[in-house]
Amino acid sequence: MLEVATSPPLLRSLARAVLLPVAGAMALLACSSEENDGERQSASGPPPPHIVLVLVDTLRADHTSVYGYEKGTTPELEKIAAEGVVMRRHFANAPWTKPSVASILTGLHPTAHGSRIGQFNASTSNEGPRVELLSEKNLTFVEVLQDAGYRTASHVSNYNLLAKWGYDQGYDRYELVPRASDDVVLASDRESMEFVLEELDRADRPTFVWSHMMAVHQYKSPGFDAEFRDPGETPIDPNGRVAGRVMGFGSLEKALARYDGSIKYCDMLIGELYRALQERHPNTILIVTSDHGEEFYDHGGYEHCETLYSELLRVPAIIAGAGVPKGKEITKITDSIDVFPTVLSLAGIDTSEIPRMGTPMVTGRGSLGGKSETFAEQHHRGPFIAFAATRDGGRLIESYRKFPKKMDHTRTGKLVRREFYDAADTTERVELIAQKPDTDVTDFADVIQNYRQATRAWFDGSIGDREFGTVDENDLKVLRQIGYANK
Repeated sequence: MLEVATSPPLLRSLARAVLLPVAGAMALLACSSEENDGERQSASGPPPPHIVLVLVDTLRADHTSVYGYEKGTTPELEKIAAEGVVMRRHFANAPWTKPSVASILTGLHPTAHGSRIGQFNASTSNEGPRVELLSEKNLTFVEVLQDAGYRTASHVSNYNLLAKWGYDQGYDRYELVPRASDDVVLASDRESMEFVLEELDRADRPTFVWSHMMAVHQYKSPGFDAEFRDPGETPIDPNGRVAGRVMGFGSLEKALARYDGSIKYCDMLIGELYRALQERHPNTILIVTSDHGEEFYDHGGYEHCETLYSELLRVPAIIAGAGVPKGKEITKITDSIDVFPTVLSLAGIDTSEIPRMGTPMVTGRGSLGGKSETFAEQHHRGPFIAFAATRDGGRLIESYRKFPKKMDHTRTGKLVRREFYDAADTTERVELIAQKPDTDVTDFADVIQNYRQATRAWFDGSIGDREFGTVDENDLKVLRQIGYANK
């Protein structure tokens, strides 16, 4: 059940009241001179863990062998999952980076946190290029960790996450690689792993590090794609919905092979990182997930941003490390907004009084979570806004035509289409309403309406007005390089 919106001053005062005991413990910890294997100990027990979040941009779950893919793309993640907890039904709350990462950071759905839209093509709007900010009125889990005494750092290589658009909130160190469109992305992802170890090697207190990997987003593979290449020459339609950055592959099979090869590359780096953490910083928890998946003509489209099918929403989520139960699976639904309370709980911070919409997947005491439903939104591009409710029985997707000049969060136009897919149809090939128009989707439609009303109420109570950031020519140039030329 969603919580009632809380005003920003009250929200932050609640969070800080909860954090006072934790911050006090951190201060005592910093003064302690006792060390064990390089990790400081307090008189009352082990210190709060270091926490590392690795986000592999654009990674769909069904192209990872840890989630059953027949090709061996993720042998390292399989090993890590065996030593921790894997979320088998984990979903993003939005189909592209900007709103999805904001949901991870805030524990809120896109309409609630307000960072939904990025217009990078002047021809799509008479208002010109602009983006919705991640407002400072939001509270990120990074800010909560920082207030509790954690050092916080991030190595980011997706240009949608600029500091000026609000994504650096709560960080002591925020590094953004300005360009990731060519082979520099391979070096950048390796540097991101080194960044994590560098931060932990010099840590004098519990530390949180976010590593954001872009090789999969850019289909960059150092030759690994050869082992995944299938025969065939299915052409990539230049007139279809496809990013210009992928046209050079020539065929769908070559693009898929490069995508899978890039997954293998990131998997290799994550495996190296995990082993280094175990050796040098055993009091560390590693979380691996993604912000969204990728389309390969599954439903007629290519890349991401515009639909709410499983290929874009179902992503991996694995947690392993200090104190995390080993060899466990969560088969209930989890989603991106659950990262917020999960990180804080693993850090030993009581989240019961901190307003948010997610629930912990794994707690600091080792208990496992999960829920019965998830909600996703798509506001980014085209003439439609879409919402999806996913439950045990399946997924309902509703599309609304936008009303001209009525683009704010309270007016989303007229319902023009409903699609319903059974949960057993994991590829969502059979649309049931078309087969049987009297299919009863009332419960799913009610879920969508309840979430829409609750997220709008949260935004009205906590943010109030839409906040827009600037988009200059350099921003547009770099965004085009990573595939956002026509967004």
